[in-house]
Amino acid sequence: KFQCVTGIKNFTRAESIQMCGEDPEYAKRDLKECLDEGNKCEWKCYVQFMTEDDVKSAQFDPFDATKMWLEDEYPLHEFGRFVLNKNPRNYHRDVE
Repeated sequence: KFQCVTGIKNFTRAESIQMCGEDPEYAKRDLKECLDEGNKCEWKCYVQFMTEDDVKSAQFDPFDATKMWLEDEYPLHEFGRFVLNKNPRNYHRDVE
């Protein structure tokens, strides 16, 4: 699970529909400009653990990606951070 550290801004449904038609590249450009300005985007990274016994007794298939594990039963454990702090210099070499 990724949890945003630097904040989240969302469009309303109406704004997002309008933006898709007017400026479909908005999200990419917004991220690029943010990083060009020296800002960073950061997320905390978490994982959940289940024992073999938990897997055997689970009421659902724990390997089914459409299922969510309850955090009360399987707490989140932070293992690191994902940080975007610069744009790629060569898009095809660094991204593709």
